[in-house]
Amino acid sequence: MSNRRALLINPWIHDFAAYDLWCKPMALLTIAQWLRSAAVEVFLLDCLDRYHRLLLKRKPKGWSDSEKKNFYAGKFYKKLIKKPPVISYVQRSFYQYGLPEEFFIDYLKSIPKPHICLISSMMTYWYTGTARTIKVFKKIYPDVPIIVGGIYPTMFPSHGVVAKV
Repeated sequence: MSNRRALLINPWIHDFAAYDLWCKPMALLTIAQWLRSAAVEVFLLDCLDRYHRLLLKRKPKGWSDSEKKNFYAGKFYKKLIKKPPVISYVQRSFYQYGLPEEFFIDYLKSIPKPHICLISSMMTYWYTGTARTIKVFKKIYPDVPIIVGGIYPTMFPSHGVVAKV
Protein backbone atom coordinates (compact mmCIF):
# COMPACT_ATOMS: atom_id res chain seq x y z
CA MET A 1 0.00 0.00 0.00
CA SER A 2 1.22 3.48 -0.87
CA ASN A 3 2.09 5.97 1.82
CA ARG A 4 0.84 8.79 -0.44
CA ARG A 5 -2.88 9.44 -0.72
CA ALA A 6 -4.84 11.78 -2.97
CA LEU A 7 -8.52 12.58 -2.90
CA LEU A 8 -10.04 13.75 -6.18
CA ILE A 9 -13.41 15.51 -5.98
CA ASN A 10 -15.92 16.41 -8.66
CA PRO A 11 -17.84 19.17 -6.80
CA TRP A 12 -21.51 20.03 -6.47
CA ILE A 13 -23.30 22.13 -9.04
CA HIS A 14 -25.06 25.27 -7.82
CA ASP A 15 -27.55 26.41 -10.44
CA PHE A 16 -31.20 26.97 -11.27
CA ALA A 17 -31.31 23.75 -13.29
CA ALA A 18 -29.02 20.83 -14.06
CA TYR A 19 -29.57 17.53 -15.80
CA ASP A 20 -27.17 14.63 -16.14
CA LEU A 21 -26.44 13.95 -19.79
CA TRP A 22 -23.62 11.54 -19.04
CA CYS A 23 -21.42 14.15 -17.39
CA LYS A 24 -18.42 12.30 -16.06
CA PRO A 25 -15.26 13.83 -14.59
CA MET A 26 -12.95 12.65 -17.39
CA ALA A 27 -10.04 14.91 -16.44
CA LEU A 28 -10.16 13.70 -12.82
CA LEU A 29 -10.31 10.09 -13.98
CA THR A 30 -7.28 10.69 -16.20
CA ILE A 31 -5.40 12.28 -13.30
CA ALA A 32 -6.42 9.37 -11.07
CA GLN A 33 -4.92 6.94 -13.57
CA TRP A 34 -1.68 8.92 -13.72
CA LEU A 35 -1.46 9.12 -9.90
CA ARG A 36 -2.08 5.38 -9.56
CA SER A 37 0.71 4.69 -12.02
CA ALA A 38 2.95 6.79 -9.72
CA ALA A 39 2.01 4.53 -6.76
CA VAL A 40 -0.34 7.04 -5.14
CA GLU A 41 -3.40 5.67 -3.37
CA VAL A 42 -6.31 7.45 -5.03
CA PHE A 43 -9.81 8.13 -3.70
CA LEU A 44 -12.50 9.64 -5.91
CA LEU A 45 -15.60 11.43 -4.69
CA ASP A 46 -17.91 12.38 -7.54
CA CYS A 47 -20.59 14.57 -5.99
CA LEU A 48 -22.55 14.22 -9.24
CA ASP A 49 -22.61 10.43 -9.24
CA ARG A 50 -26.33 9.67 -9.34
CA TYR A 51 -25.58 6.01 -8.65
CA HIS A 52 -23.16 6.49 -5.77
CA ARG A 53 -23.27 3.55 -3.37
CA LEU A 54 -24.55 5.78 -0.55
CA LEU A 55 -27.48 6.96 -2.68
CA LEU A 56 -28.26 3.39 -3.71
CA LYS A 57 -28.06 2.21 -0.11
CA ARG A 58 -29.95 5.00 1.69
CA LYS A 59 -32.19 6.42 -1.06
CA PRO A 60 -32.81 9.90 0.42
CA LYS A 61 -36.07 11.71 -0.18
CA GLY A 62 -36.00 13.22 -3.66
CA TRP A 63 -33.78 10.53 -5.19
CA SER A 64 -34.99 8.44 -8.09
CA ASP A 65 -33.40 5.70 -10.18
CA SER A 66 -36.20 5.67 -12.74
CA GLU A 67 -34.01 7.24 -15.42
CA LYS A 68 -32.34 3.92 -16.31
CA LYS A 69 -34.70 3.73 -19.27
CA ASN A 70 -33.08 6.96 -20.56
CA PHE A 71 -29.67 5.30 -20.88
CA TYR A 72 -28.60 6.49 -17.42
CA ALA A 73 -29.18 10.18 -18.17
CA GLY A 74 -31.51 11.92 -15.78
CA LYS A 75 -32.08 14.14 -12.81
CA PHE A 76 -29.54 14.81 -10.09
CA TYR A 77 -30.44 14.65 -6.43
CA LYS A 78 -30.96 18.32 -5.45
CA LYS A 79 -31.36 20.51 -2.40
CA LEU A 80 -32.85 24.01 -2.37
CA ILE A 81 -30.26 26.60 -1.30
CA LYS A 82 -30.05 30.36 -0.96
CA LYS A 83 -29.14 32.25 -4.14
CA PRO A 84 -25.88 34.19 -4.17
CA PRO A 85 -26.50 37.95 -3.73
CA VAL A 86 -25.42 38.73 -7.30
CA ILE A 87 -28.39 36.75 -8.68
CA SER A 88 -30.88 37.27 -5.86
CA TYR A 89 -33.19 39.19 -8.21
CA VAL A 90 -33.83 36.10 -10.39
CA GLN A 91 -37.29 34.73 -9.69
CA ARG A 92 -36.34 31.05 -9.76
CA SER A 93 -35.35 28.50 -7.17
CA PHE A 94 -31.62 27.80 -6.79
CA TYR A 95 -30.29 24.34 -5.97
CA GLN A 96 -27.25 22.37 -4.95
CA TYR A 97 -27.12 19.35 -7.28
CA GLY A 98 -25.35 16.17 -6.30
CA LEU A 99 -24.85 13.99 -3.25
CA PRO A 100 -26.40 15.16 0.00
CA GLU A 101 -23.81 16.90 2.17
CA GLU A 102 -24.10 14.28 4.91
CA PHE A 103 -23.07 11.61 2.36
CA PHE A 104 -20.10 13.77 1.35
CA ILE A 105 -19.04 14.09 4.99
CA ASP A 106 -19.59 10.37 5.66
CA TYR A 107 -17.35 9.52 2.71
CA LEU A 108 -14.61 11.90 3.87
CA LYS A 109 -14.67 10.31 7.32
CA SER A 110 -14.60 6.79 5.87
CA ILE A 111 -11.30 7.15 4.00
CA PRO A 112 -7.76 7.61 5.32
CA LYS A 113 -6.71 11.25 5.56
CA PRO A 114 -5.43 12.35 2.14
CA HIS A 115 -2.14 14.15 1.66
CA ILE A 116 -3.63 16.32 -1.08
CA CYS A 117 -7.06 17.08 -2.52
CA LEU A 118 -7.66 17.84 -6.20
CA ILE A 119 -10.98 19.45 -7.07
CA SER A 120 -12.30 19.96 -10.57
CA SER A 121 -14.36 22.97 -11.49
CA MET A 122 -16.15 22.97 -14.80
CA MET A 123 -18.39 25.93 -15.52
CA THR A 124 -17.29 29.37 -14.37
CA TYR A 125 -20.75 30.19 -13.03
CA TRP A 126 -20.74 27.02 -10.89
CA TYR A 127 -17.97 28.42 -8.70
CA THR A 128 -20.26 28.57 -5.66
CA GLY A 129 -20.57 24.77 -5.80
CA THR A 130 -16.78 24.51 -5.84
CA ALA A 131 -16.57 26.97 -2.95
CA ARG A 132 -19.07 24.93 -0.92
CA THR A 133 -17.16 21.73 -1.66
CA ILE A 134 -13.95 23.33 -0.41
CA LYS A 135 -15.64 24.71 2.72
CA VAL A 136 -17.10 21.34 3.72
CA PHE A 137 -13.83 19.53 2.94
CA LYS A 138 -11.85 22.00 5.07
CA LYS A 139 -14.15 21.35 8.06
CA ILE A 140 -12.97 17.73 8.04
CA TYR A 141 -9.38 18.22 6.83
CA PRO A 142 -8.35 21.85 7.51
CA ASP A 143 -4.63 21.24 6.96
CA VAL A 144 -4.81 19.24 3.71
CA PRO A 145 -3.72 21.30 0.68
CA ILE A 146 -6.16 21.68 -2.20
CA ILE A 147 -5.52 22.18 -5.89
CA VAL A 148 -8.47 23.42 -7.95
CA GLY A 149 -8.32 22.71 -11.67
CA GLY A 150 -10.58 23.00 -14.66
CA ILE A 151 -12.16 25.72 -16.74
CA TYR A 152 -13.12 28.04 -13.87
CA PRO A 153 -9.67 28.40 -12.24
CA THR A 154 -7.98 28.50 -15.65
CA MET A 155 -10.11 31.44 -16.76
CA PHE A 156 -10.25 33.23 -13.38
CA PRO A 157 -7.09 32.27 -11.42
CA SER A 158 -7.28 35.30 -9.13
CA HIS A 159 -10.99 34.91 -8.28
CA GLY A 160 -11.79 34.50 -4.60
CA VAL A 161 -12.45 30.76 -4.46
CA VAL A 162 -9.28 29.84 -6.31
CA ALA A 163 -7.05 32.48 -4.75
CA LYS A 164 -8.02 31.51 -1.18
CA VAL A 165 -7.16 27.83 -1.59
